Amino acid sequence: MDGLIGWAQSADPVLFGITVAVLLGAAALAGYLTFTRWQRLRLIEDVPTSKIRSAAQGYVELIGTARMLPGAPVVAPFTGVHCVWYRYKVDKRVSSSGQTPGHWRTVRSGVSGETFGLEDGTGRCVIDPEGAEVYPSVTQVWEDSAPLAVLSAGSILGSLGSGRYRYTEQRIHDGEPLYAIGELRTLSGADQGTAKEDLLALLRQWKRSPEHFLKPFDANGNGQIDAEEWEAVRKAAQAQVMRERAERAREQAAVHLLARPRTERLPFILATRSQAGLLRRLRWTVAGLATLGTAAAGPALFLLWARG
Repeated sequence: MDGLIGWAQSADPVLFGITVAVLLGAAALAGYLTFTRWQRLRLIEDVPTSKIRSAAQGYVELIGTARMLPGAPVVAPFTGVHCVWYRYKVDKRVSSSGQTPGHWRTVRSGVSGETFGLEDGTGRCVIDPEGAEVYPSVTQVWEDSAPLAVLSAGSILGSLGSGRYRYTEQRIHDGEPLYAIGELRTLSGADQGTAKEDLLALLRQWKRSPEHFLKPFDANGNGQIDAEEWEAVRKAAQAQVMRERAERAREQAAVHLLARPRTERLPFILATRSQAGLLRRLRWTVAGLATLGTAAAGPALFLLWARG
């Protein structure tokens, strides 16, 4: 302690200023991260879990099972395993001067962008994972001396050259439990346009063949559709449009889509762990950041005090 006080009192002003600035900067960054993670923790705790069938539009929390959607399967690039989502990274060992063993430098990375499903027993929701903070349960890491040894990812690794490589692949598999919090939007099965547009189109069709469509409405038999008869035509066309639109709505089921919220402050999280497990991880993160901030701020304040 005496040595630290002595250094603070005799240190070069520039060196002293840099040291204190670094410590205070680290404390400020840790404090900011602690606050934002704490906000995220509180938000996840406060948002109730919804069922897909009855979920309101907007920011929701869903818990269910990850499911593949129809179509071409999603294939993890290194292992070739079928999954609903993956993330990969390739690190290369870079030699350093002297006796140090070197360090790893990331040379390739990527994440899948294909949509997949979440089912909770009441319905299915499509997940668009773009921009999500993902916590998968499956992570594989291994090293190899040649990138071409990973045959299923030749297109990704073929240009890397020789060296020592470390591969990391994370996946979410079909059938895994899935926790999701994001913005829910319900999309119609098809864009039907407006009822008014449908009505005008039907009336134009009827006018082109009056002998077929309009003759039943010519009550006085004069071969013309007067104002009173035209009102009957309009009501009949409107009723037909409503029936046809209702039938199309039944045939084309709505699609529930969970995606990144439009508001940046709201997190978009996908996790294969339970909500309790995710909250536990966030609490440890908040505690660690708060400890780091305190550990950086304490020495900085002590040095300022010792400097006088």
